[in-house]
Amino acid sequence: MTGMVFQVARSALKELCRLIPVEADASGKVIDILDPPSPLEFSGGSPVGTLHGQIIVRSLDLWPEVGTDRTVLHLAFDESWVELRGTDRSASPLAGALNVSFTLMFRRIDAEGGGSLAQLCADLGSCVVKLDPDPASDARIDTAAQPLAGWEVVAAAEAALTDRFRELGQLPAGFALTLAEGRPSERLTTVSALPTVHFADVDTLRVLADYGPATEAAAAPDELPLRRTVLCALTPPGFQQTVRNPAVRAMVRSMVADRHYAEYIGKAATPEDEKKGARLLGEYLDSEAGRQELAANTPPPVGTGALVRHVPNVPDPFSDFDVLIDRIELSLGDGRINGELHAHGEVNNFGLRARVGISAVPVVSQNRVELSDFQVGEPDVDVSLPFVLEWASGILTDILAGPIAGVLAPILLSAVANEIADSLLTAEHLSLDPEELAEQGPSLAGLPRGMSFSTLTVTPALMRLDGYWTVYVEDPRPFFPDVHITGRLTQEEEPEALATGQVWLECRPIIGVVMAVDRPTAGSVSFEYDRHTLHATVELALSPRYVPGPFTYSPWTLRVGYRDTYGYRDAVGGGETYPLEPGVLEVTSLVWLPEPPLHGTVEQRTFPVTVRGDHQRLELDLPAEAANVVLFLETEVTDGLGRSWKPTGSLDVQNLTVDLGSAFADYQKECAGTRRTLRVGRKASLKDMVTRESLAEAVQHAIRVGDPALVAQVESIGVRHGFRAVAESMAARLRHG
Repeated sequence: MTGMVFQVARSALKELCRLIPVEADASGKVIDILDPPSPLEFSGGSPVGTLHGQIIVRSLDLWPEVGTDRTVLHLAFDESWVELRGTDRSASPLAGALNVSFTLMFRRIDAEGGGSLAQLCADLGSCVVKLDPDPASDARIDTAAQPLAGWEVVAAAEAALTDRFRELGQLPAGFALTLAEGRPSERLTTVSALPTVHFADVDTLRVLADYGPATEAAAAPDELPLRRTVLCALTPPGFQQTVRNPAVRAMVRSMVADRHYAEYIGKAATPEDEKKGARLLGEYLDSEAGRQELAANTPPPVGTGALVRHVPNVPDPFSDFDVLIDRIELSLGDGRINGELHAHGEVNNFGLRARVGISAVPVVSQNRVELSDFQVGEPDVDVSLPFVLEWASGILTDILAGPIAGVLAPILLSAVANEIADSLLTAEHLSLDPEELAEQGPSLAGLPRGMSFSTLTVTPALMRLDGYWTVYVEDPRPFFPDVHITGRLTQEEEPEALATGQVWLECRPIIGVVMAVDRPTAGSVSFEYDRHTLHATVELALSPRYVPGPFTYSPWTLRVGYRDTYGYRDAVGGGETYPLEPGVLEVTSLVWLPEPPLHGTVEQRTFPVTVRGDHQRLELDLPAEAANVVLFLETEVTDGLGRSWKPTGSLDVQNLTVDLGSAFADYQKECAGTRRTLRVGRKASLKDMVTRESLAEAVQHAIRVGDPALVAQVESIGVRHGFRAVAESMAARLRHG
């Protein structure tokens, strides 16, 4: 039995695919997603060695297989490349399409705290990847693959990319239902079996959910066109099990609780006593005795009992009497939800039967279902009279109809109005953010965040909610292609040049600054220091990122500057520009010579720089004579598309250092704690600010309209004292009015 039909537009699923993780760090945290443009790196074996490549995904689409649960993730790419490691063979740039075929399915997972969930997921663990280069790219691959055939390289790339996607396994789609396998369910978010999934057409994914055994079977409509991007629909049996049944049970529980109100809560003297009484009443209703009383008062078709209600204020000559409510029905109608209540009883030894109907229009507001336009039908009362009194049945019906309707109609209204909104729309909304999803775990049932319903339609065959699924995508690593310089500095000390000494430092409170003093004072602290002399080796390389090869490299250039300990420690650029070619380069530059404890001097020096390597990778040796300098590096690279990149970089080299030890760092931190904020002057009052603003507006207006008095005064001041006097005079006028 199909109880619920859930449909999602292909456009929403496409947005969902943008969240597929494509890269994670060592801890498993997702650092990049398939949000075009996006890079996909891959490596794998080939008949002639290791194949390595990168696909730059520019767009994605979904190509569903109608009538099945399979779809193809179509990824268009360009500016991509493959290379055979250990050889000089590569193919670039490449363009074409990558097609990833996978299934959408519900899987059974354990829920936190026990039980199971049915979770919608994309099963990439069994996907198949096909690489479809365009003709120009096929030709480049054929050339690079020789003596192999180009298709062998393509097959190796497909195998590597298939492994790459299969590593993702089954990815949650943010939609989960509680699974009560084999048991009937009366909750819209709880199903009795794993839902089934298939594409109803090329634009619609359909989910069919089962709520377990029902009195009647219902099939999902063959065609249920989407009006927006998501739809949730209940068939009549699904409506009865997940709306009518819990509504009637909640109404019966409320009325049974009313009977015991005086016993548990009525005598409470304080709010605390009321809370305790309400808790005890709830415990009674959940006990075996309470469940038996609830069952005895639950009318068909939900239960097998009858609910007793008293009918007061009956007109003379009749006495007040009791009726047994023996049936409560809720059903779907044309644009309305209909309710009907049946009851029987006895008044003044005459039997009677009554039927009361209501209807209401359901609407959805802020993801909650509400009811409006309540209508109560005329009660249908049938009094059983002896044959000789049948002439009086119409009179008796008119007399009894009002009191009976006054009792029965509110019961039906309560059942419909108070419990009609099921938990689907108020359930926990699941995050699709990879980090949040990892934190909350597969433990919650509900709808994804961003899913909301805005319209509700009722027909005798279906109740449907239409809305939108807005998938929020925030790429943790935006796509920025570039070619940048990477540098690695290693240094070795020259032991014979090690020098030691002693300095005195003093903390200046209030400002929290450590300063050097020439001689010991009452507040100074002495520190031992080591002065180290080193020589450095700098390894430089060019690192293209998301840029296709093959690359053409140009010579590097070098400028040398220094960075002092004053101001903002800005590097001061060198003057002359030196080309970097293998050999020994004589460099003349200003260098920084640190002096203990906190100062230093600038000196011009000439020193040799040994250069090794080529235009892609360089190694520079800087002797101790270079002291402390900053290297400013530039080069140019042309990529496989003929684009020019001009990476630049800088690297600090400190061959002379003064080490005051960890005790100095602690002293600095302690001194910084004495810093205080000084407040100078007074804060302008609200009156001052308002007055100043008003005066400023008045003067600006006078200037705009050319007020003669103001113009004459300004000209007089300007002639005598100049522009500065005019400005000061205007400021004074604004201050003093």
